[in-house]
Amino acid sequence: STIRDWFDLRTLISDHGFSIADMQAVFERVNDVRNFDLALQRLCSATPGAGDPGLAAVLPEPPSANELAEFFRAKRTEFETGQASRLALERLKRNDKS
Repeated sequence: STIRDWFDLRTLISDHGFSIADMQAVFERVNDVRNFDLALQRLCSATPGAGDPGLAAVLPEPPSANELAEFFRAKRTEFETGQASRLALERLKRNDKS
């Protein structure tokens, strides 16, 4: 993936109502759940590949790789917290039925 890909994903999430859960659903739909974790790790790494053209050609003041990574780290934390809350709620509901 490239910084442009990261920027596009950030735009989808911040401006168009998509979420990390939506991204996970795509990986589930194509039966590639294991690579979801790798993709999310890459988004949070701030380590573009060698020769990545960046965003300077398409934006006058583009976000840095670190700024994009900070965004994705915050979204990952939100996602993981939400997942943990849902699992805990499911367990409580199961225990109430017992």
